Parts: sequence; C-alpha cells; structure tokens
Amino acid sequence: MGIDIGNTIKKPFDLMQENYDLFVPAILPFAISLIAGVAFFSVIGISFFSAFSIITLITLIGSFLALMIIEIIAFIIAGGAITYMVYKQLEGVKVTYKEGIDFALNRIGNLLLASLIISVGIVIGMILLVIPGLIVAFFTIFTLQEIIIANKSWDDAISGSIDIVKKNFSDVLVFAIILAIVAGLMNAVLSLIPVIGDAISVLILAPYVTSAITIAYLSLKQ
Repeated sequence: MGIDIGNTIKKPFDLMQENYDLFVPAILPFAISLIAGVAFFSVIGISFFSAFSIITLITLIGSFLALMIIEIIAFIIAGGAITYMVYKQLEGVKVTYKEGIDFALNRIGNLLLASLIISVGIVIGMILLVIPGLIVAFFTIFTLQEIIIANKSWDDAISGSIDIVKKNFSDVLVFAIILAIVAGLMNAVLSLIPVIGDAISVLILAPYVTSAITIAYLSLKQ
C-alpha cells in the first residue's frame, strides 16, 4: 500500500490534539539543555573572576561537549517515545508520555548506535557537496520506526529502512519533499514569534514530523 500524502500530512495534527502527551517528550531535550546551559554559563561567569588557565579552558570545552551530548541523547529518546506513542494511538490505545519514554529507554542502545552511524554518514555526505548527505538521510528515514515498531537491531533497522525506501522510492520521495516543505513553512512562521519562537517551533515540529513519518511507515508496511 502506498502513502496517502494528504492524510499523512494532516493526520499528525489530529493525533496531537487528541493526545497532548505527544508534546512532552519534545520538552525533555530543552529541559536538559537549559540545566546544562545554566551550568555552562556559570563556569564562564566564574572564569571572569579568576585567572584564565588550561584547567578553565578544559572545563569550558568539557561543559560544551557535555551539553551537546546530553541534548542529542534527549532528542533521540524523545523521537523514540513519540514514535511509540503515535503507533499505539493509531492502534486505538492512548499511552502516556511516561510509557513512551520508558519504551524508548528500553531500546536506547539500538537508538543511539543507529543515530551515531546515520549522523556520521550524513556529516560525511554533507562534506561531499551536500547531496550525498541528503541521500543518506532520505534512505534512513524509517530507521527509528524499524527499531521501535518492528523491534529490530540498529543495523537491521538501517538496512530495513533502506529496503523500504528502495521498494517505494517514488512514494517516499514525494512524501519527504512535501513534508520538508510543510515543516519548513511551519518553522518559518513559528520562528517569527519573539524570543520563544524557535523553541515553540521545535516543540511542535518534533511530534509533527515524527508522527508523519510513522504514519507513512505504517502505510507502507500494510
């Protein structure tokens, strides 16, 4: 069965209105990022009142790297949680954000490994004139769903996503382009909100995009 583009783009809005818990996992990365950010800038503040040294530099770099790592892991967990919640909701079972996060944590190893491999592939691809990076992202679009819904290991999930895209290339390509356009427009509009626009954009787009990809995945697996 192919992807019903209209339904796949519209349905996430209905799911988000039916279950506000879908927004909660997206808040997690920002909460952790805020805490880490406060700690990071506290170190900078302290450094102004003390002599600059190698130890201070190492502390600053360490704080920055810790901030990035914590935020990335939080985003990965959020994606897994939202995927599970949407999957169950489409089956007629409304689950809480806690159940979603717990489910994602049970598969954290595969989620992290898959994300690491894909991220390295995308970064290398982007260095090679951008297009190869977009190709990697395109063919691995359903990796998260393969891990959470199909319960596959990280390597089987990546190969599974590639296989799904190969078999449904035109459908997935049209879906990915339209989703990118819709998400881009939403981001452009929401980002206009002063001060908190970018944060609101991510909090809405995280469940929206993940929901849309999950709906498309389930359509192709039927």
